[in-house]
Amino acid sequence: MIDVTIDDDALSMLKQTIDDRMEYKNKHNIKSMRISKKETDKQVWLRGLRGEYALSKLLGISNKGSLRHSKGGDRGFDFAVNGTTIELKTTKGWNLIVQKDYRRLKGDVIVDAQDIAPDTIRFRGWATKDEFYDRCHQADLKYKDANGSTTRDVMNPEDLNPMETLEEHLHARKDTEMGEPEVP
Repeated sequence: MIDVTIDDDALSMLKQTIDDRMEYKNKHNIKSMRISKKETDKQVWLRGLRGEYALSKLLGISNKGSLRHSKGGDRGFDFAVNGTTIELKTTKGWNLIVQKDYRRLKGDVIVDAQDIAPDTIRFRGWATKDEFYDRCHQADLKYKDANGSTTRDVMNPEDLNPMETLEEHLHARKDTEMGEPEVP
């Protein structure tokens, strides 16, 4: 596991991004697709953006793409590094949970992050899409997702690859350049 701390300036920038997204959503009457009924869109979006920022900091790549998709979601993945797309799931919970529909996991790699403090994200590990579906189990979580299903694919953190091996996996790909350089 690897913990990444987010400084106050970055947190302020991420909160402003969320405020901008909220304004756009309200102006255009965009329906929320979030599952959580206990948290607002702003809380869920901020957790996700904090995770994306922390992963970009950890890998030394740009998070501009994360900040860009302000019109209602991302492209199905959060980053692309050396031709490998990465989908990040940042949760408060213990397990890595993906909606049951196979098409919901669009990244080549999934990274599991846990929100452990307002300024700290813990990366618990990663898996390729195939590894995720080989190692996950189905669970009825008793609450409906955006498609009305209560069943999800769930992976225990101990079944993930160690986070320390992700960069090696990403750098093994030679078909494209490393993501955009990090902007300070």
